[in-house]
Amino acid sequence: MTFTKSFASILLILVGFSIASGQNPAQVRKLKKELAKITGSKEFKTATIGFCLMDVETGKILVEENAEKSLIPASTMKLITTGAGLALLGDTFRFKTELEYMGDIKNGELHGRLLFSGNGDPTIGSKRWNSTNIDTIFSKLYAPLKSLGIKKFKGDVMTHNPYYLDNNTPPDYNVGDIKYQYGAAPSSINIFDNVVNQNTEYGISPSLLDPDHGKFYFFIEDYKDDKLDEENNKYPFNLIDSLAQIEYQENVFYRPDDVFSTENIFRMYAQSALVNSNILFTNEYPHNTPFDKDKKNILSYYSPALFDITTKTNHSSVNLYAECILRAIGIQKYGPSSLDSSIAVSKRFWKNEVGDLQGLRMTDGSGLSRSNLCTPLLFCKMLTAYTKRDNFDSFYSTIPVAGKDGTVKNFAKGTAADGNAHIKSGSMSRVKCYAGYVTGKNGKLYAVSVMFNNFEPDVTVTAACANLIGKVADLKGGKPKKTFVVNRTR
Repeated sequence: MTFTKSFASILLILVGFSIASGQNPAQVRKLKKELAKITGSKEFKTATIGFCLMDVETGKILVEENAEKSLIPASTMKLITTGAGLALLGDTFRFKTELEYMGDIKNGELHGRLLFSGNGDPTIGSKRWNSTNIDTIFSKLYAPLKSLGIKKFKGDVMTHNPYYLDNNTPPDYNVGDIKYQYGAAPSSINIFDNVVNQNTEYGISPSLLDPDHGKFYFFIEDYKDDKLDEENNKYPFNLIDSLAQIEYQENVFYRPDDVFSTENIFRMYAQSALVNSNILFTNEYPHNTPFDKDKKNILSYYSPALFDITTKTNHSSVNLYAECILRAIGIQKYGPSSLDSSIAVSKRFWKNEVGDLQGLRMTDGSGLSRSNLCTPLLFCKMLTAYTKRDNFDSFYSTIPVAGKDGTVKNFAKGTAADGNAHIKSGSMSRVKCYAGYVTGKNGKLYAVSVMFNNFEPDVTVTAACANLIGKVADLKGGKPKKTFVVNRTR
């Protein structure tokens, strides 16, 4: 065999190996060139940029930049929470809210207490599902009262928190965030996404409030804020916020915590729903009725399935839902649990999946806190490990598709990633991140993490991220050994 033939044979072997492994050198070089162009530009001189691209079949890193640096992940942290949630709780898990009663029923009158207790269902009263309409839910809850022949109820309506052992708001949430809709914190009893709106159709009459709190107007005409939801013409602010004040042009009104707690809003609406169910209600505190003595179950109400909640969480980046999923992980393991114990369960799951979690700091489930940290490499390791799980198709399906839906509906339009990337976005002041899966033109699936921190506020970070992920979707060469389920719907 001549030298030329030998060299040609070796070259063919090398090229064949490259194509078989899906690593087209020219395409990878284009991606590296684009990354170098971004990291070397004056526009991003002050920024820290992290990038990692991994072949999920082999676990091999194809391109990296600051891949082992811990950076603020923002809402891409939700992938860590929801991935653990689907694995540990299952697609079909449902939050449960129980209605019980204590006391005696005589001559069609219940004298005692109605007690609601829950394990953190975040969907009650949410407009994201038709089935979670608040009137529909209370109609179901109160239907058994009629079956018991109850026409009158004299007593009180209470909520019980048997599962949350600490404060509802994650302690590392920024004080400036917790007064807005996206800062709504979880509770064992949630209602209306834990948000009240200026023009909500579910307005609560001041007459339903405890008299000790005096006169209180639920509808606010003068509340001024730059976070106006112009599309829906409403000023959202969350229900459980012990620090915030509502400021007006002329006066300042302090929100009483126990009035604006989710539990109290739920209790007040529960009282109103009794009347709407044609049950005569007299609010009377039964002093001689112990809180939990001789409880009798009336009905257990169940939320939509976790798969559906997770899809809403990742598509619309709902912080409240992510926090409730994280808490559910801890509750399933320990029963009553704290935020820290729930985080520990999530991290234990991921350690079993990928081993070392160096670079991860998790202080909430949603990524709203700037104290959260993760590395691009760890994101890719987690995403790659998840492809080996039996429930991968479920997790994959909950992640929005670039250019098509969710928070990435307008992301990467016109690039190869448009329609070919299941990607989660995350952003906050001077933070922009993307993490998820990208399908190359070769049909191979890649795990990718792009993290931009500390950039100047006027730079075009989104376009830079779209170019990088678009280059990943442009990868050619070879065929995948394994075909992954894509675009699954339910």
